[in-house]
Amino acid sequence: EDALAAALIARGATPVAILGTSGLANPAGAFTIAPASLAGTVDPSTCAQITVTFKPAADGTVQNTLYLDSDDAVHPRITVPIYGPA
Repeated sequence: EDALAAALIARGATPVAILGTSGLANPAGAFTIAPASLAGTVDPSTCAQITVTFKPAADGTVQNTLYLDSDDAVHPRITVPIYGPA
């Protein structure tokens, strides 16, 4: 089992509302995220942390995509490709 922490940083002058996460429809739940449902507001110059854990059920490389949706006018959806070798 491996885990990686990532941060969503609000770099602008106004808060960013995180509307939720989606994706990770993966084989046998190889990837999980914590918190399971990331939602809330990220104030300017602060961040929200998310941890992705990889626990494969079988050998081989597992690929997936995590989506972070927000009310950001420029980047309302952040697409994060993830993969892990088992």
